[in-house]
Amino acid sequence: LFSIAACKNEAPPETPNPGEKLIWSTQKQRPQWTYTEVETKGDRVAFMATSDKFSTEKYARDDAEQAARKKAVQYSSTKVKSLVKNVVDQVGKGSQTIDPERFQREYESQLSEGLISQMKPKSWYLEKWQDAQGAIYWKAFVLTDLPKSVLDESLARVIRVENAKLQAQKDKESDANSKAVLDAMMKAFDDMEKKGFLLD
Repeated sequence: LFSIAACKNEAPPETPNPGEKLIWSTQKQRPQWTYTEVETKGDRVAFMATSDKFSTEKYARDDAEQAARKKAVQYSSTKVKSLVKNVVDQVGKGSQTIDPERFQREYESQLSEGLISQMKPKSWYLEKWQDAQGAIYWKAFVLTDLPKSVLDESLARVIRVENAKLQAQKDKESDANSKAVLDAMMKAFDDMEKKGFLLD
């Protein structure tokens, strides 16, 4: 459980709207990590997210964690879609059965399941604001920690399903050129699985 100690903030880092003022925060200044979208270190990856405005600290924390999971899925699946599109473009028209957008959706589904149990808060920063009408609201900033293996495993599961479909298609195919294209596609997917999820 993360404990917080009151720290009076003499110079708010920013004021979202005129008339609002920061009345409390966990640190005098926002930590540097709150300005970072994605942070990688070794076999770990972290995603930073900010909550919306909430009347309680708990709701703000919950929203920030949910936003971090959503950001991880969007960021990772967009990269995966780009990788698959590149493979399809390289292999050629014979790979029309591979739809990068469908691959992306399947990856998102696989990854979402893993994130629920594997993504953990690494750092918290909290702010308590008073708006122009005097109402109090909270904002939470979270830096989450996630094993890169979660991204790799989700990618590998989708690739194995796609390769099984390609193999079944190849078994029914009689044209040698079409078989060669399907072989090239499966090899490209195998190479992608071996490399794992590339963050850079």
